Amino acid sequence: MQNPAQIILDKAILPTHLSSSEIRAQVAADIRRRAIFSARTFEEPYLRLMRGTLAQVASGSLDDATARMRLQQWLGQWRPPRSPGGGGGAGGAPG
Repeated sequence: MQNPAQIILDKAILPTHLSSSEIRAQVAADIRRRAIFSARTFEEPYLRLMRGTLAQVASGSLDDATARMRLQQWLGQWRPPRSPGGGGGAGGAPG
């Protein structure tokens, strides 16, 4: 039997622009069980960080407060992609 950390690490990264309700309506339950995603998050590096951080919490090697701080630090450094017109881009923001 796999431990919780390994179960998390085995999940695929699934970037998506969908909202939570759209995910429930459009993504099969089997895929939702086998993937790591967050509504309206299509920044794959953030999802990889989230998967690794969750695995560390599940294994007991990282406490909840440190995990939260790590994810918040990434979000604080994240900048949206620039749109072709030169303005700030919209979308891609984890959350």
